[in-house]
Amino acid sequence: VLRSRAAVGSGYGSQHSMDASGLFAQYPGWRIVAPSTPFDYIGLMNTAVRSDDPVLMVEHQGLFPTRGLIPTEDRDYCIPFGKARTVRPGAACTVICWGIMVGYALAAVEATGIDAEVIDLRTIDPMGLDWDAVEDSVRRSNRAAAPRQGRRDADRELEGGRAIRADGVRGRRRVADAARALALRAELQATAT
Repeated sequence: VLRSRAAVGSGYGSQHSMDASGLFAQYPGWRIVAPSTPFDYIGLMNTAVRSDDPVLMVEHQGLFPTRGLIPTEDRDYCIPFGKARTVRPGAACTVICWGIMVGYALAAVEATGIDAEVIDLRTIDPMGLDWDAVEDSVRRSNRAAAPRQGRRDADRELEGGRAIRADGVRGRRRVADAARALALRAELQATAT
């Protein structure tokens, strides 16, 4: 298990301030997880320790002071790789995110009043993405937004957008309502700074 600190926006040098998950995702064989809550951190770390594959645990510095619920009875519980979590149900659009962006997405959705479904991918390696959860949500909402911190050409959400289009969902339905997606992205960027 390799732990990588993502410290986007913290003022460190470029190599210390980036989220390296997109870089690691370019190489096959890695399992990449990015928890957004203490509960998910413990469950994903337990799964990572038990895994036969190399695992990158992306730990965002902004989440270090986060407090949250964890089971008191069983701290050996595991969250399986490849299982996304629907953080907030909604019908107007789907917001696909992970790590610290989950909290930013929830804040933006509440601030804008958009009835968005927020999906926390948790597992972000190419083989571990929960495409079923993403596809089900996008088919219901007909719209998707993928806010991120980091380089546009190195993040998994961009791959998600390509996969949604390649899968034909975009050809049959409108995947993104540009005005709402841009408004949500602007709100997320404002919240993140």
